[in-house]
Amino acid sequence: VTNGLLPSLDRTGLAAPGVLARTAADAAAWWRAVSPPATVVDAQPSFPRTAVWSPDLGFAGPDQEPVALARAAVDRLVDAGVVRLVRPPAPPLLLDPAPAWSA
Repeated sequence: VTNGLLPSLDRTGLAAPGVLARTAADAAAWWRAVSPPATVVDAQPSFPRTAVWSPDLGFAGPDQEPVALARAAVDRLVDAGVVRLVRPPAPPLLLDPAPAWSA
């Protein structure tokens, strides 16, 4: 949701600028300080947000433990009504960003 709102030097488009925070409230305070002023439309996001799940993004070979943890987090978001998973016509297939990150 935040990609493109703040400048980022990441050529892959996978990383978004952010902050390391101790709590969600601290991260929210940072976001309020650096984000553009909210409009009436921006202030009330619609839920559930549509999302696609991919354990490997079409290129990675992740370990099963982090995949299971991430999927459990996604399932909690689905159960809470925040996210609605959809099945795309084809599985997500991204190019490996490692060459861009090391350039």
